[in-house]
Amino acid sequence: MPVNKKSQLRIACLLRLMKEERYPNFSMVLKELRRLDEAGVYKLSQKTIQRDVKYLVEELHAPIQYDTERKGYYLTDRFWSGVPITEEVEMDAAVYGAHLAETLLPSSRIASEIRQGTDALWSRNNGTSEDFTALNSLVARGSSQKVSPDVFQTVFEAWRLQAPVVVKYRRAGDGHVLQMTVEPHVLTLFDNVWYIKGHLRKTDRIGSPEKPVITLALHRMLGALRIDGHFQPDQRMIEEVNDGKLFDVKRLDRVEILLRESSVVWSVEAFPNARLERRKDGTAVLTVRDIEEYRVLNFMMTSGGKASVLSPEWLREKISGYAMAVAQANEIQKK
Repeated sequence: MPVNKKSQLRIACLLRLMKEERYPNFSMVLKELRRLDEAGVYKLSQKTIQRDVKYLVEELHAPIQYDTERKGYYLTDRFWSGVPITEEVEMDAAVYGAHLAETLLPSSRIASEIRQGTDALWSRNNGTSEDFTALNSLVARGSSQKVSPDVFQTVFEAWRLQAPVVVKYRRAGDGHVLQMTVEPHVLTLFDNVWYIKGHLRKTDRIGSPEKPVITLALHRMLGALRIDGHFQPDQRMIEEVNDGKLFDVKRLDRVEILLRESSVVWSVEAFPNARLERRKDGTAVLTVRDIEEYRVLNFMMTSGGKASVLSPEWLREKISGYAMAVAQANEIQKK
């Protein structure tokens, strides 16, 4: 099958959806293509997608199967990568993506392998010294919390292979060290700290047949060992983390905040998806929906009195109590 730019876009989209284990079919691919390019006009049919799949299987030997229950395609090896990079824009994206991954990942074998991959892609891209300077100016910083290279490598491989991992974990509250067996369904960099989220199989004290959900910080892991076994990724958990819900913390349905002076600017940084209504007197009302309580509390306590909660009333009273406690503690320190 001749591969042109349109078919390359479809195939790339199809593969990405399969790698994300979303079981794509004709309607899903069409919806995704329209989302990526709203101005584009796509004339797709079920047969077009079937031809794309046939091309991937017969020409590139992609390990694709069809799931009748989920009514979509999937890769039996979701890390298969048999599509050559030919377009300059694709090469650039690969170079920049590898560079960002290298800078964000803690020191480990995988980071070193990405460095080698970046160098290989760079040499194939015939980059100039100006291009290299531009690449280095694409700055990203990983976690400020030091993660053991061996721990990160082991946890990364367990997550990639969907295998359980035994970790020695120092709890933040009391410093007690627990040994636990975890299924790492999600590996994420959240607020500049690396975490895994998954199901707890057992601890060094008790088994856990119901496998509750657990979130662990990698920098608190004193050791890690991948063991035999396999688990199916929890798609709902993955989607929740992608929606910013890494922790099971209290969330607020709706908060209204009155903003004055510099807090108006700060609020846009802190709550970019909130609705901001500016007033003629220079103040503004910020309406935030479905937000973690602690984020609102942190914003209010650092606003320097330039922001006040309009609703809910109980949250305003809670913040007032915190402020009084902070003021009293500082008065005691003065004495």
